[in-house]
Amino acid sequence: MDNNKVGRFIAKLRKKKGLTQDELGNMLGISGKSVSKWERGLNMPDISLIYKLSEVFDVDLNQLLNGEDAIKSVVDLQNEENEVNTLKIKSDDKSSIKTKKKSKKRFSFKIIIFLIIIVLFVIAFAFGFHNKGDSYAVESSTEGFTVDGKLTIKDNGYVLYVSNISCLFEECLTETINTAQYSTFIDNNILFRSGILDYTSKKEKITLDDYLKSIVIEVHNDYKTLGFDNKYFISNLYSMYIHIELVLEGGEIKNYVISLQVADKK
Repeated sequence: MDNNKVGRFIAKLRKKKGLTQDELGNMLGISGKSVSKWERGLNMPDISLIYKLSEVFDVDLNQLLNGEDAIKSVVDLQNEENEVNTLKIKSDDKSSIKTKKKSKKRFSFKIIIFLIIIVLFVIAFAFGFHNKGDSYAVESSTEGFTVDGKLTIKDNGYVLYVSNISCLFEECLTETINTAQYSTFIDNNILFRSGILDYTSKKEKITLDDYLKSIVIEVHNDYKTLGFDNKYFISNLYSMYIHIELVLEGGEIKNYVISLQVADKK
């Protein structure tokens, strides 16, 4: 996946929609600077934001991930083949039958090539981000919170994965929230900030425990984007934490900091 190509494509779609970087950032719950980094090829959108971008720009995920709008869906390809075949049948019944058989073979070949590309992309992604470098278990060092996590440290970047966050305090099960947002930091350097989720319109009340269970953090970055090298990153792992920002149903603002610590090497 070419960061520069994807970034140029995002910029093209944004301008086509008549949006500024700040306006697009507001729609996604991020800053305009983050959008600027995407468009300059310095960073890639988080997987959750890829889905939101596809909805905003009305394009499919393959187009965003490949950074071009030339890829057509299987349905579009089949519709094109059917239109060509219909025209040929009207002009020459005998030749159209032969043409139709050839087009089906070409169509089948295109599907096979398309599936091979997808499989190769998934394999490259998995090995590029998850199977290189040293991996460590990540756990919470803050009393009252537990997490399941994994940190993979490479020479040029890292992958942080955290899920199954649980709160052991009674208030986490009883207090309901209106809005929520979380951020991930290392030594006060922000690694990732989520969009603000608004639960005020939902019929069913959402507690902090419900919100925490829904969080899945998967951040991968290179050190150049963050402005420091792997030695700095490794030496400051003790200061890695998740910051939860809440507005409760009554309007009270609450903040929780869940400190993370690296445990055994996997």
